[in-house]
Amino acid sequence: MVGMFFKMTGNGDKNTESALRYMFSARREYLEAAYNCIEHKYGDFRGFLIEGLGISEEDIARMRNMYLE
Repeated sequence: MVGMFFKMTGNGDKNTESALRYMFSARREYLEAAYNCIEHKYGDFRGFLIEGLGISEEDIARMRNMYLE
């Protein structure tokens, strides 16, 4: 995605591209650290959705039906 952006816009250099690739990567340790913070603050991911993001139970049910069935 980052490489495609630079090809399309012609902006940036290799250092910028490298930094963006690093920032937008989905490394296991980053995801685990984020989930650990969520668990610590909200108890679980559902708590994060409800308390942290303000998503209602109804919205969660609607998203579950849309994306998991």
